[in-house]
Amino acid sequence: MSIEALERAINFARVKGLSVEISEPVSADRILEVEDKIGYKIPLSYRYFLEKYGTVAISSIEILGVIADRVFDDSHLSFMSISYDLMHECGLPSGLFAIENLDDGYYACLNMRHAVDGDSSVVLWDLGKSEEKIESLEVLSDSFGDYLEKRIHDLIESGLN
Repeated sequence: MSIEALERAINFARVKGLSVEISEPVSADRILEVEDKIGYKIPLSYRYFLEKYGTVAISSIEILGVIADRVFDDSHLSFMSISYDLMHECGLPSGLFAIENLDDGYYACLNMRHAVDGDSSVVLWDLGKSEEKIESLEVLSDSFGDYLEKRIHDLIESGLN
């Protein structure tokens, strides 16, 4: 399950000596406010992430989330703020929400339009191809937890940690 993958990822990063910086947990009430604002149900593994961590930076990986006391503020770590900027300024399709800036105009995004068993896939969105249909985007992982676990393993294998 994806929640277990998420926990394995965070623990693995710590065991490997990576820098793990966590903001603070977000309350269930705040998450309901976010869901109301964005018009989508937050996928299970990402909801768990928000409730336990808020946002996290693991070495060079910065996972966007929610800042507990500033849910609707502009922040470079807010998935809502970054996603809305990308929607309005760059054509990020509705239903995609950025969870990581991969540099060079690429973003890992949760596809909240389509959930399977309460979880959403993570897709690769290219800023330069804003008109591309969601269905044609590369699927990076079937869930947020699996995505994070893969990113951490890739980081360690690359030696760039």
